Order: sequence, then structure tokens, then C-alpha cells
Amino acid sequence: MTDIEAVKQALLKYTGARKENLDKHDCKPFGDGVADKDYDGGSLRFDSTSCSLCCKHLNTDYNGFYPYDDCKTCPLAETLGDTCDAPEQPWRVWTDKHDPEPMIKALLKTLKTLQDAKKKKRDSASISGGGG
Repeated sequence: MTDIEAVKQALLKYTGARKENLDKHDCKPFGDGVADKDYDGGSLRFDSTSCSLCCKHLNTDYNGFYPYDDCKTCPLAETLGDTCDAPEQPWRVWTDKHDPEPMIKALLKTLKTLQDAKKKKRDSASISGGGG
């Protein structure tokens, strides 16, 4: 999975967490994820185990823990200048306020950055005559 594909998958998850989409599917925010409106026992969690970017960029040990600095290769962390779970960052806003918009905005910015870099690399390769 490329970073672009991972960002697009994360965007699908967070746009699905918008109120109008949750309502359409009889779901609600629940903990750090979403659940059926009539269910109080569990949820589809929005955490490092279900994030395509985390799954790609984090190296977990056998207990599921990861070193904090593993996020340094994540393009979302590069966009934010910090990890998404740091105070006031998008994942914290989601877990504290159930507002997916900051994460959607950050993911869209990350996607544009990645797509621009891919285009620049492709254009540079075609100008120099290289493959790439």
C-alpha cells in the first residue's frame, strides 16, 4: 500500500464519521470510534490498529506498543509537524469532541502534498529522460 492509498483509506474512515453519515447508518460516536446507536458494548475503534497510515509506519512490539518516534515517517505527522495523537491534534479532537473535520482537513492536505510530490517526481523524470 502506498502512502497515497493509505491516506485515501483514512479519509474514507473519517468522512464516514461525519454526523450525517453516522445518522444515515444508525451509528454514533463511541469512545474513540463509532458503534451502532443501540449498542453500548464496543465499537469500530479509530486508533493505531485501524489506521492505514499507522499500520504502514508503526513498528509494534509483541505487546502492541510502539516507540513514539516511529511516527516520524508518517506523512500525516509530517503535515502536522507532530503526531496526530498529540494534544490539540486531529486524533485527539476526534476522541475528545467526536469532530472528524480536523482530521479530514489534515488528511486532505497530506494527500495533496503526496500527489504534488509524485507529480513533481514524474515530471522531473520525464524532463531528464529517466524512468522513475
